[in-house]
Amino acid sequence: MPFSLYYQMPGMKAACNVPECLQIRTALFCGQSFINYLKEFAGPVPVYERIVDFETLTSENIVSYTPLNGLEIGVTLRIILLYGGFLDPLISGFHTFLGLPNNNRDIFPENDVYISIPNTNNVYLELDHTALGLGDIDIWAKFSLLQTQTIALSGLFAFKLPTGNPEILQGSGYPDIGLGLLFDWYLCELFALYINAGIVIPYDALDPATASNPFIMINGIIGFEYAACSWLSFVAQFEMRTSPIYSDFVVLPETDIDFFVTPQTNLMLGIAIKYGNWSFQFFIKEDLFTHNAADILFNVMATCYIDL
Repeated sequence: MPFSLYYQMPGMKAACNVPECLQIRTALFCGQSFINYLKEFAGPVPVYERIVDFETLTSENIVSYTPLNGLEIGVTLRIILLYGGFLDPLISGFHTFLGLPNNNRDIFPENDVYISIPNTNNVYLELDHTALGLGDIDIWAKFSLLQTQTIALSGLFAFKLPTGNPEILQGSGYPDIGLGLLFDWYLCELFALYINAGIVIPYDALDPATASNPFIMINGIIGFEYAACSWLSFVAQFEMRTSPIYSDFVVLPETDIDFFVTPQTNLMLGIAIKYGNWSFQFFIKEDLFTHNAADILFNVMATCYIDL
């Protein structure tokens, strides 16, 4: 949850669209998050407490335009629903069927909304009811630095407008700046490698007068694409995002490492389909290593390219 309040590099190709191309993209994300910790071990039965327990449904809409060769400008708008959802009994049943532990899901109410993350950065992270609203809006520009038949290198500048309501966790309440480098390497007709690296600077990380003081964040993304044919590709992506907060109350088992200071380590697997001026993408994403992100996230995306 803390990561979603700030700008995050979206996993973007370095190559710009052709001049005078309008790109319209709409995506739907459905995710489930559940984190609990051992609060008290004394007594006959250990006492566990939730930190995060909710589901998200996010509509993300992107419009970009390439006014000239090597420059693409765009805007990203999100509508976010935080709610109890429906996945809890499905996930519990799946774990039970496979004989896997349920991570104490069975001792808490199903399909509930609960977010309570005290932190030393004074970032507000409290919610106990369904919330629907407009998220923060990203305005961004991608500009080509190098373009050959096999390699593309671009810079990225993004500015996040604080349009989301921080009281219902739809945004941070302050603007962010994102700076990044994007690299594509088309190894052959079948394989491509994509690398994104960047820094996210929240305004309230720099101004000591603000109530909240999150950390400056680093984003790194590496992706692979295998083109099975002209219209079908298989994609895999690994993301690493450093945390904006330090909680000082939950540590990783058998360590002194604060849980919420660990980075996100998301692995994404999916397929991409091309059909004329349209492309479609379906993927599933999970944080397999640090578990500091959604337990599971599903995405479906459609993109239309219009030559003006």
